Amino acid sequence: MTDPLAALVEGAGKFQARLLEVKQSNPPGEFPWYPYDSIGNFCLLEKFLHPERRDLLKIFGAGPVLDLCCADGDLAFFLESLGCAVHAVDWPVTNMNFMRGVARMRELLGSGVEIHSQDLDSRFQLPAQYYTAAFFFGGLYHLKNPFFVLEELARRAEWCFLNTRVAKYMPDQKTLVQGFPVAYLVGPEELNGDYSNYWIFSESGLRRILDRAQWDVCDMVTFGNSVNSDPVRAECDERAFCLLRSRVLAGSLRVRLLDGWHELEDGTWRWTARRFSVAVSGIRNASARLVLPFVLPESVLAGATLRLRATANGKPLPAQSYREAGACQFVALLEGLGQGTAELVFEADLALCPDGTDRRERALIIKPSDLRTALQY
Repeated sequence: MTDPLAALVEGAGKFQARLLEVKQSNPPGEFPWYPYDSIGNFCLLEKFLHPERRDLLKIFGAGPVLDLCCADGDLAFFLESLGCAVHAVDWPVTNMNFMRGVARMRELLGSGVEIHSQDLDSRFQLPAQYYTAAFFFGGLYHLKNPFFVLEELARRAEWCFLNTRVAKYMPDQKTLVQGFPVAYLVGPEELNGDYSNYWIFSESGLRRILDRAQWDVCDMVTFGNSVNSDPVRAECDERAFCLLRSRVLAGSLRVRLLDGWHELEDGTWRWTARRFSVAVSGIRNASARLVLPFVLPESVLAGATLRLRATANGKPLPAQSYREAGACQFVALLEGLGQGTAELVFEADLALCPDGTDRRERALIIKPSDLRTALQY
């Protein structure tokens, strides 16, 4: 059986080589590129994720996906290459090149990744209300208040890929803290001479704070010095890698785009073809009201009437007609869904045909994030 994660990791390696080539061909001059391997952390997921959780594209769904503490955005740009809408977040004061690197790479790649500056040590506001997944690599021990950030993430992201430094011993190499839910507060120059380092947890401490911040640990492993790790010595560095699922959002609706969707534009919306489909999972009730918002462009309507048909798991829904362009909704009562996953197929009878300026068939404009709330119980 093919491992879907193995294919993504192979693609990540190729994308990383492409990024390196772009950086070497475009030396920034006035600032340094971030020197550490961001995509390598993604590749380590292959070594420990459970077989049931290795189809990351299914986890990402319609997105958006969050890259928190994004550095130069390498991971964010790779996730975008997979078709995800991505928000890259960091704070210029603690970013090594004041976020000029991620902005420059976005320009060089012609990327649509959204870049946001947020101080995670403040009462910050994430760019979106909901993320299918968040990547939080190497940022936890740089926070003054990790509890608040983890709680806020649990309210916004259903899944979280996290890594952080952990320790089995205190710096004296005598006091064993493995098994105790504790954290060590490092001094401003004690760890790599970096004043932005704060809390280094024991593995038990990390599990405790994750649990109290409303996360379930689905998979966890440590890499590095697993014998006598401590919070301060470079040779005693041990890292925990986790896949977490939010108890706040567990069971929420998840969306996977199927056929008939064009590429993401402006990080938020997509053109559909005349016929398009979506798989919706996480359904809780046999009956639900479907409310699908969309935009009907005047160029598609062109003074005519558009008729939109749909099926749910093969069962026809009442067709609906639209005579005015602009913001519209497809509304229908769904019966007999059961629980689990439903496949919704839509078909419009009008669309823009491919032409010399755009080779795509275009019918409706939809924000994939709206699909998450399309079923009302």
